[in-house]
Amino acid sequence: MSSISYPVFKETCQQQLDQSGMCSPKSGQLLYKQNPEICGILQLSDEALAHNILSHLTPRDVASIGSVYRRIRQLTKNDHVRKMVCQNAWEREATGTLELMTKKLRWCHLARELTTLEAFCWRKLTVGGAVEPSRCNFSACAAGN
Repeated sequence: MSSISYPVFKETCQQQLDQSGMCSPKSGQLLYKQNPEICGILQLSDEALAHNILSHLTPRDVASIGSVYRRIRQLTKNDHVRKMVCQNAWEREATGTLELMTKKLRWCHLARELTTLEAFCWRKLTVGGAVEPSRCNFSACAAGN
């Protein structure tokens, strides 16, 4: 599978985490120090999380994992991450066609609508004419005649 490189993260956590000592800037990239109190997967950089983990999940799973942890939620709300996830799940040709829709909707909204069938709308259908029950003998039908 070919990996697409997008600017998938903003260094939003840098100010918060520098004060607590959990991450340290090194050559413009955030690297997380080993901390036994934090889950190992959360010690990965945002770029590593996006490219190596989130990109291999389905759009539905990405939406679900966003409710687990605040930092991951910020990553899953990123349009570039969502586009990469959709491309891996639905192939480039389909996402290329859907690219036109992202001018109206962002990728996260488009993915949510397509995975939950939110965009599917029910139409009320009416049948013209009248039903005449005079020909139906329900008691005969119930008896097996």
